[in-house]
Amino acid sequence: MLVSLVAAFLALAILIEEPTKAAEDPSQGEMTAYLFWDDNSNVDIDLWCRAPNDRPVGYSSRTSGHADLLRDDLGSRDDTSGKNFEEVHFRGLVGGEFVCNAHWYGNVAQLKEVPVRLIVQLHVAGGTAYNVATKNAVLTVQGQELTLARWRLDTDGRFVSGSVNELPLPLRAQ
Repeated sequence: MLVSLVAAFLALAILIEEPTKAAEDPSQGEMTAYLFWDDNSNVDIDLWCRAPNDRPVGYSSRTSGHADLLRDDLGSRDDTSGKNFEEVHFRGLVGGEFVCNAHWYGNVAQLKEVPVRLIVQLHVAGGTAYNVATKNAVLTVQGQELTLARWRLDTDGRFVSGSVNELPLPLRAQ
C-alpha cells in the first residue's frame, strides 16, 4: 500500500512524457487512473471509470470485466495515510473508448468548491509509463459529476492520438 501511495504521488509530481510511440507488447499493457484532491480537505470525491463495452466502476460497483476500483478514499474518515486520492486499474486493454469522471459525494468540511486532478497512465512492457490524459478541474457543488477525460485505444491497445475529450457522459447512473 505504501509503495502504491509513493508511486501515485511521484506520478503527480513528475510529468511523464506524452504517448508518442506504440506499445511494444500490447498484451502486457495496463492503465491506471488516479484522482487527487487536497490532502487537508475532509470531502469524499469519487472516481468513476468505464472501459469499452463494460459497466462503470466506482464506490458502489468496484469491479467490472476490465477495471477495478483499488482505492475508495472517504476524505479523512478512516484514513491513516493522510492522502486524498482514488485509483482505478484497467487490465486486459481492449480497443474502444474509456471514460473517467469525478463525483463530489460527501462534504464534511462544508467546502464551496474542490479542485481535483486526474492522471491516466498507460503502462507498457519494460515498465514505461505514458500520461494518456491529465486534467485539472474544480467541482463546484456537492453531488456534481464531471467528465474529466474520454479517450480511445485501438484494437492493439495503443493510445489513439487526438482522441482525448471531455464531452459529458454520466457514469454513476449506468
